Amino acid sequence: YIPVVEGRPVRMRRLPCCGLGMGWFLFIIGFFFAAIPWYVGAFVLICVRVHDYREKPGYVACTIATVAGVSCCCRPQIQ
Repeated sequence: YIPVVEGRPVRMRRLPCCGLGMGWFLFIIGFFFAAIPWYVGAFVLICVRVHDYREKPGYVACTIATVAGVSCCCRPQIQ
């Protein structure tokens, strides 16, 4: 729900990057730029305080993609 102040709804500011937010933007472009944006998103989630709660799901998706990518690439090869 949108918070109400003095009987009028408060408009929430628009998210950057065409309304997606930086987290989802980094997640999407990570498929095209060799997963480097996923590492940036994971770093932001872990080390930077995000003030807008709407940004967090995108950063979490970047972190999951980073962990999945590292676990797939770094596992030992069984012959």
